[in-house]
Amino acid sequence: MAFEYIFTGGIASAYQPPSTPVLALDRPNNVLYISSNPTPTTPSVWVAVGGGVNGGPVIQAALQAINTTVPQTVTIKALTTVMYAVSISLESVGNAASGHTVLATLSWTSPTGTGIAHTIDLTLPLDDQQLVMETYPILTLANTSITMATSYSGGAVNDPYTVSIRLVQMPGGN
Repeated sequence: MAFEYIFTGGIASAYQPPSTPVLALDRPNNVLYISSNPTPTTPSVWVAVGGGVNGGPVIQAALQAINTTVPQTVTIKALTTVMYAVSISLESVGNAASGHTVLATLSWTSPTGTGIAHTIDLTLPLDDQQLVMETYPILTLANTSITMATSYSGGAVNDPYTVSIRLVQMPGGN
């Protein structure tokens, strides 16, 4: 007997009995995946739509370094053209020389045209107690990388800073 799945409030619930499934569900490793309804000429496409018992966005990559004194990098490959939310938190203790900074660079490829490379730079001053927090929704081209990397600038080479980054695949998409 076939089931049709309806999403309400991020939770999938099943009812019956339509003659063919509209969506198929699977939950390997506690991550909820849905698939499109395949046809004889179009295969099913599986997309991660949530994690945990009630679904939700899927954290694809994470990085956290407290009082680090080295550059940090996190990168993933987007398997499909889909929206990601990239969140970053940078914090300094404020004991560095004047002009010392950490530069955080987000880079990805847009699906528009032939794939336009984008970058966003955030600067964290290290000579004063500072907190920089940002979240960016980015639409990323399939089979390209999303990277968030930090580097020292302004004469800084090993001043402590704290960084936390999350790259989250948003539900939906094609």
